[in-house]
Amino acid sequence: MERTFDEKVELFFLEPKSDYHPDEFSALHLLRRHIRICLCIDPKNEAQAIWPAAIATLSGIDLLGLYYSGEILNGRITNPRNTFGRFNKFCLDFLKLTPDDSKTIYMLRNAFVHTYGLLAADSHGKIYRFTVFYKDESWLISQSTDLSGNIIHVVNLFDLYKKFESAIGLYRESVIKDSQTHTNFEKVFTELGTIGGV
Repeated sequence: MERTFDEKVELFFLEPKSDYHPDEFSALHLLRRHIRICLCIDPKNEAQAIWPAAIATLSGIDLLGLYYSGEILNGRITNPRNTFGRFNKFCLDFLKLTPDDSKTIYMLRNAFVHTYGLLAADSHGKIYRFTVFYKDESWLISQSTDLSGNIIHVVNLFDLYKKFESAIGLYRESVIKDSQTHTNFEKVFTELGTIGGV
């Protein structure tokens, strides 16, 4: 049976509770559950896994950037070279980051995902070096300098997670209220909406 738009929205944005086990999940729901487990927000777990939580958060921004852009057709991303564009647009519009902070977070994504490390280079050869913290403080990015004079981007992963969760709420509102966001959401949900049997 075909789901209504409201049912799709409810399924996609379902809160990540560990005691709820439907037959189908949205990728966003599973991602948020796994982040909560990594950060010990789930009371059944006591050890933190901060890097995997950060990678999942950054993957969540990628996922929502794809939904926001609607760049999918027949199971294929229609503009595969636009990963930064999708990520950046979502960061600007929903995480409310500056363009510089959005690029820095994208480069952190690349460092974690491509090398599981704290170093990445952009397409122009600019090197981004990182240090990460996980502190319940309201700052996302600061900078320091190492002994060689290199700029180090210091990222607070706790604030990134809080901004991501807030962005999910803002994006949900946009899906319901904005016709283009609604159309793009429906388009991607048709292709990627649910994961069954997990």
